[in-house]
Amino acid sequence: MAKVARSSGSISNVNTLVFHRFKLHFQTHPGHWGDAQSRHISSLSATDSSADIEYTLRINQEFAQSGQLNSDGSLELLVAAGHKAELDVLGTIYELNSLPSMASIHTLVGIQQRLQRLGYLSNTKSSVWDESCGSALLSFQADHDITPTGEVCDKTKQMLESED
Repeated sequence: MAKVARSSGSISNVNTLVFHRFKLHFQTHPGHWGDAQSRHISSLSATDSSADIEYTLRINQEFAQSGQLNSDGSLELLVAAGHKAELDVLGTIYELNSLPSMASIHTLVGIQQRLQRLGYLSNTKSSVWDESCGSALLSFQADHDITPTGEVCDKTKQMLESED
């Protein structure tokens, strides 16, 4: 959230702008064992000095910005609330949709929401822990160097929260 103030003579206006932060990680083999470095998308062209991966962001179908992914294959973007955003990277266009506020990390729904937001769990309306939730948690744990037990331990909660 950002506050923008402007004044004209004796009249002062203060507006609050709401932005959604998108943190994206592109990997060659998401959900697979191995060290994090070998899964980064930047390792695709490790021998190529032009391994810089370009992206283009469009907001409401208008060009907004372009640049390169970070060396670890990650990207952080800010998009104003209420705007449709599309990210074009590696020849694929991704629609960026923000999720509403999340439930507490100490609840089943909070864990599911975070796994959804990070792309490990498909959209679920259920508040029941099922096989897809267990698989999503195992993948998340493997990707974050946590022993994949399928149990929500303190380290897993801490990593889920840090990815918010």
